[in-house]
Amino acid sequence: MLLFIYLYFELIPGSWDNGGVYSGGILKRLHMNRDQSSISFALRLLGSFNVHVKTSNQVRKRSGGKSEESRTILESIQCPKSITDAAEKLLDPQCCAEAKRTTWLVHGGAYFNGGVEGDLDAPMHVTETAASLIKVLAANDGDSKPILKIIPHLASENVRFRRENLIAEAAMRSNSWNLLRMLTFPHQEYFHSPKSSRINGDSFNMFTRELRHELEECLGWTVCDLSSCGVTIFSQLYGCSDVMKACLSNAGLWKTIMDAAQLPYELKESVKDVVTPLLYGGSLCYLIQEFEKLHGNSAAQRLKHTAIIQNLGTAVEDALEKIEIDGYIRYLGGEKCMVADTRGKSSALSYQIHSYEIEYAGTIALELENSIPGSLRAFLHDGFSLQQDRDKEEFLELYEGANEKASFKTGLTIRSDITWPVPPLTDAG
Repeated sequence: MLLFIYLYFELIPGSWDNGGVYSGGILKRLHMNRDQSSISFALRLLGSFNVHVKTSNQVRKRSGGKSEESRTILESIQCPKSITDAAEKLLDPQCCAEAKRTTWLVHGGAYFNGGVEGDLDAPMHVTETAASLIKVLAANDGDSKPILKIIPHLASENVRFRRENLIAEAAMRSNSWNLLRMLTFPHQEYFHSPKSSRINGDSFNMFTRELRHELEECLGWTVCDLSSCGVTIFSQLYGCSDVMKACLSNAGLWKTIMDAAQLPYELKESVKDVVTPLLYGGSLCYLIQEFEKLHGNSAAQRLKHTAIIQNLGTAVEDALEKIEIDGYIRYLGGEKCMVADTRGKSSALSYQIHSYEIEYAGTIALELENSIPGSLRAFLHDGFSLQQDRDKEEFLELYEGANEKASFKTGLTIRSDITWPVPPLTDAG
C-alpha cells in the first residue's frame, strides 16, 4: 500500500522530474534495493492486488553533465477504486495513527525523529546547532488555523503559477501533494538530513520557491536568507579571492556576474542553474549548453567567459583534486569525513559546505529566537523565517549581533538578504 500511494500521488506518468519509480527513499524503507529486480518484484506484488503499472526505462545525463543515470519511468497506473479510497484514508490522520509517518515516507524524504536504527540514510554529522533548531521549531509549531485558512489561496496560486508557465507540471503536482499533506496535518516536522549536516523540513519546506514565498507573505513572516551562501563559503574555505570579493560586494554575486556578462537581472535563476552545479563539479561546457538552449549562443558565451565563472570552475577543479588526493574533508570543528563514506568527492565537498552553512544560518536563527522567543517558524538550509513585530531598526540591531556571533563561530563572513512582511505587521487589536 505504501508503494502504491507513492506511485499514485507523487509521480506523474512519463515524468522524470519527480524521481522515476525507484529513486525516492521509500524502497529502502521497504527493505528493497534500488535495482531493477526489486522494482519488478514490487510491481508484481501490486499486480496481485489488480494494480497494473506500466513503466519504461530512460537514460539522461546527470546534473552537470559528466555522467549518465538511468531511471524506470512511470507510464500509467490502473487500479480498482477501492484501492485509491483506502490510500486516501491512510493519508488522513483521523483514520490512522501512523498517517503522519506514512505521508513522509511516501514523499521519499528523510525520516522521523532522528531516524530508525539501521536506516541506510542515517545522518553522518549531527551537530548541536541542528539538534537545537529541530527542538525550537517543534516547540514553535503551534496554532494551525492561520495555515489552514490560506490553503485554498495557495492552491489557487499553484494553479496560476502553472498556467502562467512559472512552474513545471511536475512542480505543480508536487505542490499539490504538499498542500494535501498540510490539509491533513497542518504542521511542520524537521529531521536530521541523511548524509549531511543539514536539517530537512516537510510540508511547506517542500514547496517550490514561488509558492513558499506566497505562504511567507500571507503569514506576514520576516524572511532572512544568506546570499549566495554555498559559493561564499567555498570561496573563503578554498581561497578563491575574486569570487569571494563578488559575493561580499554591495551588488552581490549574481548581479556582479550578470553585469559582467551583460545579462538582464531577470535571468538570475538561469545563472544560478549554471553556478550551483558548477560549484559541485558540474561540467561548465554542459551547463553552458543548457543555458544556451534557453537564452541563445551570444548570452551563453558571454556568461561562460566572465572571469568569475572561469575562476570558480578552476577553483572547484583544484578543490576536488585535493579532496581526492587527501581522501577526506573536514567539517567545521575539524572532524573528518572520508570520501569513501560518501558518494564521491563532489558529495564530500557539499557535506563540508553544508556543515558551515547550518552553523552560520542556524546560529543567527537561534540567537534571534533567544531575543524574540517563539519567533522562529521555518528553516531552509541557508535561510529562515520569523513571525515577529519588532521595528526594522531594532530588528536589524538584533540581527547584526547574531550575525557577528555566527561569523566568529565559523570564521566566515556572509551577506544576508532580509525580506520584510508585506503589508507590514500591525499591533493586534
